Amino acid sequence: MTAKENARDNTVRTFVPVERVALMEALVSLVELPDPDRALLDQFEDIMGDGGLRSASPRLQADLDWLEFDSENTDYDGTDWATPLRGLLGFQCIDALNFFGICSGGDWEVPVYYILYHDGVHVRGYIPHEGNPYNDDVNRAYGNVENIGEFDDNGKWIAQPDADVLNARKRFPAGMHNQNVTEGNDLSWERLVNPADIRADIVKNIQQGVAAPPPSKHERSLTYLLENRHTRYLEWVEPHPASGPEGNDLTAHVTLRATVHDCVNMSRLQARAAGRPTQGGDADHLSNFIAINWAEIVKETR
Repeated sequence: MTAKENARDNTVRTFVPVERVALMEALVSLVELPDPDRALLDQFEDIMGDGGLRSASPRLQADLDWLEFDSENTDYDGTDWATPLRGLLGFQCIDALNFFGICSGGDWEVPVYYILYHDGVHVRGYIPHEGNPYNDDVNRAYGNVENIGEFDDNGKWIAQPDADVLNARKRFPAGMHNQNVTEGNDLSWERLVNPADIRADIVKNIQQGVAAPPPSKHERSLTYLLENRHTRYLEWVEPHPASGPEGNDLTAHVTLRATVHDCVNMSRLQARAAGRPTQGGDADHLSNFIAINWAEIVKETR
């Protein structure tokens, strides 16, 4: 893994409360259509697996991928290894915010905690800063740097604290007391993580507000969109290559917006490149564009 530029979004977010079952249904819908003949919780547990839906949509990727951490080990009920965060894992509710808490990390990493929630329009992801151990100087999980040091005059290797240890000393002085380690992957997660601070971070940075209601069923219909193709807009997120200050490779998540008319024509261009017909079939072109780009309808302003 390479270090990332500091790209954490520090903007305070707002949400409109949704019921826990609505959140669960929205999470399942990111992967597959909910099966009315099966228990929703069973469907949700089937699609979780490793990764915790981190890549289920471009919006979630944009919310979570600014921090480098692996999903090799994932705990979302506190019965495996993330017991200190049991009160924040799985489906939880804080001040009307229903969310799903997850803890993930690679074998060599100190785990990272994050949540999935619904803001009233979109499924979002959020990684708390306070009380959540990771290297905020380079935005990556502790444990992803090589051991550093030097040989003394007798040829003995003398290890020096790596960047993760130095960052942990700065962020978690109490938790680092008597932790005589030189490498990030030897840090004690249990002594660094602070559930109370994580909870306070969520309360501070995701606040209840009033959001525009989502488009109605009629407004979501292809017929309606095509009839209003010059005044209705679609919005989607695309990854673009970028570079950090040290020349390291980054991925920028860019939000794009265009009229339905332009989206249909962009879909026609893709059809032409693939040798498919470009005339007619506007509904098919629009449907393909929405599906391929995970495009969402921008709520109409009245």
